[in-house]
Amino acid sequence: MLARRAWRRGASAAGAGGAGASAGQAGSAGVAGVAGGASGSVGVGGNAEEGGNAGASGSVDVGGNAEEAGNAGTSGSVGTPGHLVLSAYGLNFAGECDLPVQHVIISNDGGSPFTWLANVHFVGTLQPVQVAPNTSTLLPGTSVTVEVSPSVPQVAGNIVSDIAITTDLADQPMALVALSYSVSGFGITPPPDIDFGEVPTSSMASGIIEAVQFYNVPGVVLTASGFLPGTTPLPQFSLHGAVPNDPSPGLWTLYFMPQVVGPASVTLTVGSMGHVVCPPNTFTANGVGVAP
Repeated sequence: MLARRAWRRGASAAGAGGAGASAGQAGSAGVAGVAGGASGSVGVGGNAEEGGNAGASGSVDVGGNAEEAGNAGTSGSVGTPGHLVLSAYGLNFAGECDLPVQHVIISNDGGSPFTWLANVHFVGTLQPVQVAPNTSTLLPGTSVTVEVSPSVPQVAGNIVSDIAITTDLADQPMALVALSYSVSGFGITPPPDIDFGEVPTSSMASGIIEAVQFYNVPGVVLTASGFLPGTTPLPQFSLHGAVPNDPSPGLWTLYFMPQVVGPASVTLTVGSMGHVVCPPNTFTANGVGVAP
């Protein structure tokens, strides 16, 4: 009897040992499951049943979270910056009058918009050229045509100048368009026409023409032509004064002395002693002679 009971106890122990071994295998499978889940940090020790639980936790989408983080990195990438390109980096203005308008095309061949601004740099007191437009915002793949023309009134001289084009891009350096400017003709803005209105014959009216408005023309002169509408023997307009001589420095006096009844006019031309003044450089004076 004692031997049989001992045998049964031994069998029970052996059965428990076999169950433990089976459980241990399950625990190993659980740890392997954790490794397959890309966690690898499950530190549950010898308890086979807890090892199985660790295997279950190993099936959590840890690797899936890592994959989502990678996708987030891709979607966070930024586009390429804008980039300024010019069609010309030098312009030449040379001649006397009627200088042609020239053009520079500004383009954006980058991936982001930018705003540009053009400024004319020059040596001297008078700006030789004007730029239109001088600023705009360019979207990717777009461009704008900029007109570069002599200033109004036109400036004469040999002038060192350039057009500086800047943008709001952090890495875009300033672009320069060099200007070769050698122009001999002077430009003016003609004053408004003079209207004496009605003046009785054998009377006189006068008007003042100031020379300061032609400040940029050296040795400026003013001449009058076309005095008579018909064959009247005496001139109906008379221009007096020279700059800067008598009667008053810096101005001319124009007199209207109608000799006949009816309208009369005279053309006044701004010129220079030794230089060319470009058109438009004329204006008119008008009056009407009436019976006294």
